[in-house]
This record gives sequence, structure tokens and C-alpha cells, in this order.
Amino acid sequence: MIRIRSQGWEFSVSMLPALVTVILLPGLILLGFWQLGRADFKEQLARARLTQSAAAPLDVRSLATDPATDRFRPVHATGVYLNRRQILLDNRTLGGRVGFHVLTPLDLGDGVGVLVNRGWVPLGPSRGQLPELPAPMGRVTVTGLLDAPPAVGLLLGNGSVAREFWPLIVITVDFDELSRRTGLQLIRSMILLSPDAAGGFERQWDTPARFGPERHRGYALQWFSLAAALAVIFVAVNVRRA
Repeated sequence: MIRIRSQGWEFSVSMLPALVTVILLPGLILLGFWQLGRADFKEQLARARLTQSAAAPLDVRSLATDPATDRFRPVHATGVYLNRRQILLDNRTLGGRVGFHVLTPLDLGDGVGVLVNRGWVPLGPSRGQLPELPAPMGRVTVTGLLDAPPAVGLLLGNGSVAREFWPLIVITVDFDELSRRTGLQLIRSMILLSPDAAGGFERQWDTPARFGPERHRGYALQWFSLAAALAVIFVAVNVRRA
């Protein structure tokens, strides 16, 4: 029991409520600041996309050394699609529907390749009935925006690959693993195929993120409010006249 008296008032609280409050209060505050950080990140990402997408297109091979600095840059690439080495990125939604993103390796020559995200396809009646994935034959030139693959949370099971035969189904894009499986040294970014380009599926690359900066700031306000409420309740319950 902790007990403090001062000027006719007494603050007394047992150890367990005090311990719970000491643990919860900093956690709520940290969650608030984490949401503010996410809001800043989303704003920076939106500004980068606006700035980079207005730049002149470049050959994707010129960005192979450090493609992260040119994220959202318009690019073009010429090569041959590996139609028999296609990859389905799982758990992608569009308009509330569940499906896949179709990632087709483009062989640029000399053992170098790049993944082209050709768009979204819906999940079939079952995971045993995958959609048809036709791709242009022969040498093609594709255009689009350079982007990083979507981030995922904690991976469970045996890693990123959920289906071991072609077309692969992956939970996340592991460039080392996919380079090994495709036989290409893949550039560590993908091309989001232009919405008006042939040979793709449903593409809405300009769709806003599921949670924008405003949503994250709203969540931060909620966490800070919970922290303030916890502090007020803790004091109010444990302070009384001596």
C-alpha cells in the first residue's frame, strides 16, 4: 500500500493498481506517438509519389544499383515475360474483394530481370482453381512506376512461399528467394504496369492507402485520450479527504 497525506488530502493505492497503471499509461502514450509517426510516413510517401511520378521515364536497368531512391519514378523496360514462372501475391483486395496481384518476371537479358505487377485478379471458387494468367509472348516493352512490394506483418509457417509449384503463391516478396526460383537476378523493386498498357489485369495504382494520415492522427488522439482518462481515473479513485 502506498499512502501520501498532504494538507487534508490522502492519496492511497495498493501495489497492484499502481503497477497496472504504470505499465498501461506509457504503453498508451507510445501507441499515440507511433500513430503520429505513421501519419508522417504516409505524408512523406504521398509527397514522394507526387514528385517522382512527374519525372521523366528512365530505363529500369539504369536504376538497378539503388532503385529505392527512385521509388514511384516512371520507368520502361524491354524483355521477355517468363510466362511459366508467374507469381501470385496473396491477400490483395480491390473494392472489398479478395484476390491476388500477378507478378510476372520480365527477362531483361544477361541474367537480369524485374518483376512486373500486371494488376489484380479475383480469387476463384477455391484456391485449387487459380485464374488464367495470359501474358504477351515475345519481346515486349512495358511502362509503369517503380515501386517497392507491399509490406506484410509477421510471417508464420515456412516462409514467404505458400504454394511450391508454378504459378507460385507468395505471402510477401522475397527477392532472394524469387531470384533463385526464376533463375534471374531480380532488381529489388517492381514495376506497376501502366493502367493503359496491354497485357495486364485490373489496375488502380492511384487508389489511396487504406489508412491515410488523417486516420492515423485520429487513432493517435484516441490513444492519448485513453492515457489521459486512465491518469484522471487513477488519481480520482485514489485521492480522498484525510
